[in-house]
Amino acid sequence: MELVRPVVVLCPPLDDEPDPPWRAPLLAALAAGGNPAIAPPSADVREADPRVRLAAWVAGQAIAVTAADVPGPLLLVAAGSACRGLPALGMAQRAARHAVVGYVLIDGAAPDPGRSGQDWPDAPVTVVRSPGSTTPQDPAARLRGWASVQADPVDLVPDLVRRWPEPLPDPTRPHGSPGTT
Repeated sequence: MELVRPVVVLCPPLDDEPDPPWRAPLLAALAAGGNPAIAPPSADVREADPRVRLAAWVAGQAIAVTAADVPGPLLLVAAGSACRGLPALGMAQRAARHAVVGYVLIDGAAPDPGRSGQDWPDAPVTVVRSPGSTTPQDPAARLRGWASVQADPVDLVPDLVRRWPEPLPDPTRPHGSPGTT
């Protein structure tokens, strides 16, 4: 039985952040590798309250994924402050009966566990610091058992899709055996 590859949901930035420079090349790399991906558009939410902006972002992403009628499980990818919305987006996808098989947080802070709910994460989390990132490494990611890597998202995300359901190799283990870093 062949496993269905996850569909990469490449979420747009939040809070008027610019598109990361790797976003378009990542979409091209996924397409070139035959990996299914969608890149929902950013919603223009003009609201002062950051909680309302985040809720509107999550709702817009959930609607876009539903409208795309994706065939397989989802790998949710966000960058910067949009990483804060991944727990709610994951919960919305589970409610819509879409399996979420992983979360990739690129150059952003980990969601606050107090606000994220007790059942998140419900799938493996990979925290990525892209080359040249000024975002500090999150020591809590390792304590949570999440993979934490310095890598180019254009190389890493397609590799995660190809490897799924296997985890990333742990560079601290002999011979790069599987595990979390």
